[in-house]
Amino acid sequence: MKRIIALILISLTLHNCKKESFSSDSLQNFLISNDKSIIKINDHKEFISSSEKSKLFQNLKVYKTVDSIQSVINHLKVFSPISESYLTLGADNTFTYITKYSDKIIVQDSTQVNNEIIYKGLDNTISKLTINNKLLFATIKDSVLLFSNSEENLKLRLLNTKSYYKANDLIESLDDSENFSTIIKSDNFRYLNINDSISSSSENYYALDLDVSSNHLYASGVVKTIDSAKTIFDAFKNTLAQNNAIVKVSPKHVDKLVSFTFNDVSKFRSNLNTIYRDGRLVDSIVPFFDYINEIGTITKNNKLVLVMTSLDAELTEESFFESIFTESYKDVKLFKLKSDALFLNWFYPLITNPVSNYCRLDDFFVFSEDLEFLKSIITNYLNESTLANSDAYLSLQHQLNDESSLLLLSNTSQLNTSLNNIFNTTESLDLNENTLSAFQFTYETDYAHINIAIEESSNKRAPNDIRELQNITLDADILNEPQVVINHKTRQKDILVQDVNNTMYLISNSGTILWKKQLNGPILGTVEQIDTYKNGRLQLAFATPNRVYVLDRNGNDVNDFPLKFKDNITQPLSVFDYDKRKNYRLLVTQNSKLLMYDKNGKTVSGFEFNGTTKSIHSQPKHFRLGSKDYIVFPQGEKLQILNRVGKTRVSINSTIAFSGNPIFIHKGKFTTTTSNGTLYQIDTRGRVSEINLNLNENHNMVASSKTLVTLNDNILKIKSNVVDLPYGNYTLPKLFYLQDKIYVSVTDLQTKKVYLFNSLGKAISNFPVYGNSAMTLDNMDNDSRLEFIVKGDDNSVLLYKIN
Repeated sequence: MKRIIALILISLTLHNCKKESFSSDSLQNFLISNDKSIIKINDHKEFISSSEKSKLFQNLKVYKTVDSIQSVINHLKVFSPISESYLTLGADNTFTYITKYSDKIIVQDSTQVNNEIIYKGLDNTISKLTINNKLLFATIKDSVLLFSNSEENLKLRLLNTKSYYKANDLIESLDDSENFSTIIKSDNFRYLNINDSISSSSENYYALDLDVSSNHLYASGVVKTIDSAKTIFDAFKNTLAQNNAIVKVSPKHVDKLVSFTFNDVSKFRSNLNTIYRDGRLVDSIVPFFDYINEIGTITKNNKLVLVMTSLDAELTEESFFESIFTESYKDVKLFKLKSDALFLNWFYPLITNPVSNYCRLDDFFVFSEDLEFLKSIITNYLNESTLANSDAYLSLQHQLNDESSLLLLSNTSQLNTSLNNIFNTTESLDLNENTLSAFQFTYETDYAHINIAIEESSNKRAPNDIRELQNITLDADILNEPQVVINHKTRQKDILVQDVNNTMYLISNSGTILWKKQLNGPILGTVEQIDTYKNGRLQLAFATPNRVYVLDRNGNDVNDFPLKFKDNITQPLSVFDYDKRKNYRLLVTQNSKLLMYDKNGKTVSGFEFNGTTKSIHSQPKHFRLGSKDYIVFPQGEKLQILNRVGKTRVSINSTIAFSGNPIFIHKGKFTTTTSNGTLYQIDTRGRVSEINLNLNENHNMVASSKTLVTLNDNILKIKSNVVDLPYGNYTLPKLFYLQDKIYVSVTDLQTKKVYLFNSLGKAISNFPVYGNSAMTLDNMDNDSRLEFIVKGDDNSVLLYKIN
């Protein structure tokens, strides 16, 4: 059946294609004014995966519009476009998919074709086909495939010789590096839900780049009004956005917060008067408004406070001549305005509630009719229990600008209300009660910047600036510690992990499982990456007890791999690149024997190791000191130091009671510890030095060229800096050097807490966090902030960001 649909499409190509070169503009030529929403898809696979894996998106399916989008996405699974594509949504749930045609456009054998041409126009034909038991239509024009559930829809596009989509210029503002973006046409955008008096009844177009994951939805872009109708956004014309500071005075748990900012309050009020001429706004002079640059409201349980932010709080306070002192509460003076309609007269329709009681909190003036609510604001402010310090807000903050003309924050209930307003229905969303959403607007001359963010908080999120990005669930419990590998396509980092069924997973840093591969046994140690073909494409090299694997980016075996072994492999695979020329050597350990292979899996001639019959009890390592290579490993009570061909390079006569910790190069010497807590070092001439560190038998040690870290019971020592940890069951310390800084981590498996310290032994802010294995710290997405991965529950991997 897959061949049938391909033949039909090829037939359509012969009928329809003209000799014109393809460009992305040709896709835009098929956009029409009937399109209510347009989704630009840059990564087809990620678009489908994100929609299926996003918990938020699945929750929104209670709305028929979103559910219909999911149905459309199911149809798109049969396609594999070679470039960007567009998905348009119109009235009555009509959709059209537009992409460049290729002979590999169909990827699934799930399409039934009615070999029937139902329309013939000038050089154009439309054909019927059935996908998932739905009658659909397809045509090809100018090497562009158009696919729709409406025949009439396709006819309109075929007749459209030149694009007349009004917001075509906004398409250029979309970010091609995002997986997908959207343009939404809205005659009445009601997400704001500020109050019933405000309407955005105009032809608005929102161009948004989207970031969708399992627990968040971010959108950023611009909004443009095509017609001349006045909207709430015009209130900010000829003003400059300011810092949205009201979050600093709001309690953590409120229903809704709205902040309006401006650099000129008189201009702002004049704009309101122009938009809403109904006699409410008066021209009285009120001096204390002269110094404010922000006004907003906070609501909770149908109670409201109004907040003003002042540029000069002393002058503002002096100008409050129409108020009287009433009482003090926790050393904060409370006053009462003589007129409770002052704000209604000046800021209608943004402010529609009368207020009379007020207080000053540093640069903020807080007003409310409800005295008890006002007092609760004071208490939370004095205790620093504010929204600005909350987990939920800090998780969204990186997505928001510090300054904006309008900021709306909503809790779960208010988000539900706003979405019901948009979809004109009453539905109940199954969202975490800690979900916080934000709408942010910044006025520019002919358009406005907007940010929209919805994030469902995790119960395991650590406070403040540590944010859980992903919680990735595997098919079975995790077997080994998750690790990070380089994605040579994006130069970002992916996650590699194996479960107890010996299934290996490669997972993107957005949480998408890219592939799974069944292995014959558990991976020994960590997976190495090599460039077998010297072309920049990286492969994964590792050993299991009876195999040596080399896999490509897609999980396929490379060359003659895997190599199979009858006798057990007893240590992780060692990978050496002696001269940094990518002529890799793969060293296999089998008890007391070493076997050397090249990158193609062929035995390397000339390498022969004739050590003792004692077992090699840690992974052989390669070091280069000066111009010489050293292969180093403990065997029995001897430290073997070999050259490239397996011969002894440095002879050591003394025996060593090894502690089981690895061998490192520290201060130019081969370094490890003994079971009695002695630091044991050997130079390249075989001279031995020992320092008693007073460590017990079960201590751990890790080192770099200049930094030595030990963990003895609950005492972590980083160089000379001592950290007294709570008693627990700790993992081996891990040492990271990132962004010119040294970090040291340990995890207490007993309490499932991950600790992170700097080189001075100072805890990184907001650690420890939840985790159930040693962490791997890295910059996974190439921004300025670090991420780390750790085992979460028995079958999940957690990805955190340090903001």
